[in-house]
Amino acid sequence: MDPVVTETGKALVTLAGTEVWPAAKDAVTGWWRQHLPGQAAGIAGDLDQLRTEVAGTGDDRPARDALAGEWQSRLRRLLAADPALAVALRHLLTGRLAPLLDTVGDTTTVTQTATVTGNNNTTVQAGRDVTTSSTRVVNAAGAIIGAIGDHNNHTNHFHRPQ
Repeated sequence: MDPVVTETGKALVTLAGTEVWPAAKDAVTGWWRQHLPGQAAGIAGDLDQLRTEVAGTGDDRPARDALAGEWQSRLRRLLAADPALAVALRHLLTGRLAPLLDTVGDTTTVTQTATVTGNNNTTVQAGRDVTTSSTRVVNAAGAIIGAIGDHNNHTNHFHRPQ
């Protein structure tokens, strides 16, 4: 499959789940109107449906991959019918969608707050695996942890890759 088709399908699904979706939708709708005016009437609704479907996937990567595959198939059929559209699709991807992707973070921000009161209490906060010991040495794969000891009030912030 043409890499532009692959990347454009992935970009649409990624962007559909972000705050920059309105700009991406406008770019794709405009591209469709310019290059495929006979099919432009339904594209906005199809993109709205994509956004709804992406929202329904949550963190389900296979479901998102399937949605990207549907759009890749659709784009592949368009290029098969009119190979000259490949250049225009590349411009849509590199000129409009890729810059929007650059504004989207690839992390999820999680904030944890713990308040410890009393004596000899320990609080450990982590986003993944944690090993603690009585010497207050803490190891955590992929996480920042803290608030070990008495009378702590501590907030941890970390970014977890999606």
